[in-house]
Amino acid sequence: MLRKLFNPAFRYRVWRKVTKTLRANARRVDVRWEKYRWKQVRKHTDGKKLIDDFSKYSFWGKIDDRIGTLQSISTEDERSELLLKAENALQHVFDLLGSGEKELGREINWHQDLASGHHWKSELHYTQYKWWQLPKGVDIKGPWELSRCMHFAALGLADWLTGDEKYYRSFKEDVLSWIKGNTFERGVNWSCPMDVALRAVNWINASQLFAHRIENDSDEGFYDQLTESLWLHGRHIYRNLEWAGPVSRKAGNHFLANLLGLLALGQLFSSRKEGKLWWAFAKKHLEDQVTRQVNPDGTNFETSTSYHRLVLEMFIWADSLATKAGDPFSEGYAQRLSLMIAFVKAYSGPDGQSPQFGDNDSGRVIWTGLGNNSDHRYLTSADSSFGAGIHRFLLRGTLKWPDCGDGPSGGFVDGGLYFLRSREAFLGIRAGALSSTGGHSHCDQLSFVLIVGTSPVFVDRGTGTYTSDPEIRNLLRSTAYHSTPRVNGWEQNNFSSARMSVFAMNDDTSTRVLEFKDTQDEGVLVAEHSGYQSQRQDLLCKRAFRLAQGRLAIEDSFSKLEVGDFLEWNFHLAPGLKLELLDAGCKIQSDQGEVLMTWPKGMKAILETCKHSPEYGHLVSAECLSLSEAVEDVGSDTYGFEITY
Repeated sequence: MLRKLFNPAFRYRVWRKVTKTLRANARRVDVRWEKYRWKQVRKHTDGKKLIDDFSKYSFWGKIDDRIGTLQSISTEDERSELLLKAENALQHVFDLLGSGEKELGREINWHQDLASGHHWKSELHYTQYKWWQLPKGVDIKGPWELSRCMHFAALGLADWLTGDEKYYRSFKEDVLSWIKGNTFERGVNWSCPMDVALRAVNWINASQLFAHRIENDSDEGFYDQLTESLWLHGRHIYRNLEWAGPVSRKAGNHFLANLLGLLALGQLFSSRKEGKLWWAFAKKHLEDQVTRQVNPDGTNFETSTSYHRLVLEMFIWADSLATKAGDPFSEGYAQRLSLMIAFVKAYSGPDGQSPQFGDNDSGRVIWTGLGNNSDHRYLTSADSSFGAGIHRFLLRGTLKWPDCGDGPSGGFVDGGLYFLRSREAFLGIRAGALSSTGGHSHCDQLSFVLIVGTSPVFVDRGTGTYTSDPEIRNLLRSTAYHSTPRVNGWEQNNFSSARMSVFAMNDDTSTRVLEFKDTQDEGVLVAEHSGYQSQRQDLLCKRAFRLAQGRLAIEDSFSKLEVGDFLEWNFHLAPGLKLELLDAGCKIQSDQGEVLMTWPKGMKAILETCKHSPEYGHLVSAECLSLSEAVEDVGSDTYGFEITY
């Protein structure tokens, strides 16, 4: 205990907990104090002028021909779809995190989970919401996603296209509705500082898109309320940072979002002492976190392609703002951005989709709703992605897009991901360490995805949900739900099935890559993991991949098997494929033609229907080819599989 007391990180956490408890039980004295502080600031601050002044930092500058600008970065189909998204936003029709389209009526209840229909009490202090005590099926991410207000981007761009002021009116009405329905630090939408920060970013971004309206708007009262709420957003983020304190090296994407919000709010309130403090703090720590959270090979330390995309969006948006403000980040920051973009280019498959290695919560910073959320190619400056030009514009404006770095193209050792390409196929393999807590990791060591032509054949099952359904959460991150060998039903990495532990996983695999070769004629990866040694000492699982023209060969070998051990291989197929079992083989019919998979005779083979999650909150059915065999002779510990196309 004494050691803990002398630990600065521990003392910081205790201080944070004590101050939160005092605020929660101070009968709103704390809120009144913050309102009083704002009144002092307000005496020297004009809300509309703050927003007007900030417009000079917009990434796209002052644009007179808004229609022409949008036409230059989008297709007619994209613009038509954008107007449909904006019309849904006008009518308050939302489809968030698997909820399906829900019409929320004229007055939005910002405290509801669209998927389950659950409503949170709006008067509770933000510290009193306990997601682990919610009924099964209720997802606290639901109201958070709604309150990020990402629909404002579609409203702003629809105004550019049509010149119709109704989109601006809707933006103002929704902001006022949110402020009215979410008293400062009361309600579920103050309980996650990350979402508070991303909401502030989306409000500020929308005010930039509507700058031409604001310039001629005499509604001073609205801008007083908007800037007051943004001020309170900044105060809340700064005193509820999602980190373990200044001396801790541990932080994640939540802390990055906190910094992004503080950077934007710091610039907005740059004439005030607090604004200068927020900007300096955010700038310093973003510069620090880009090297702590981004590995030297450009991968994100959380070992998830989805979170890599989210983090890259945050770093790019921050870089755009700092560049426009005349206080750019360092050359080292720019180099990490380039390497991150190179990684996106490497993992984007020929079908345009991102393989779902690690968790996928479908998170974005700013999104219009255009296109497939699993398509990350807009971050590589490729124009083949639907809505790519628009999304790059929102993140970068007319500033030059960061260069794509000269990092590795196939083997990402730090991130534990490897990609091999042939003329006909794309192969992605997971082989490397988990993140520090395993929070967004899966039991997917030596698992793979395969795309033949542009048709996915073997895929990762995704994430499902987090806290609303821990059974689904744990199922989709289990060993059985990945295309990798399994021994005696054991898990590669130990993790708890408790609801409180859905963001924790031990790294028991200690995966080692023994060989990696990527040539024009052949791609090879050989790796092994020790994940089953928690059950049996010295048991190693080794897998070799050999990708050549028209063929993928997989060879699995084990050490220290015993007679009676039950070996299982689950090969997870993409939804919609037609399958036909043969004797020691399976025909797989894809859009690109026939794929044939064969295996050693004597194995039991069955086709099972399982759950597949293409994005957060969505579950569909797909087939799994399950092969199994009981060990009868410990001298036969090598098993070969061949996939031809």
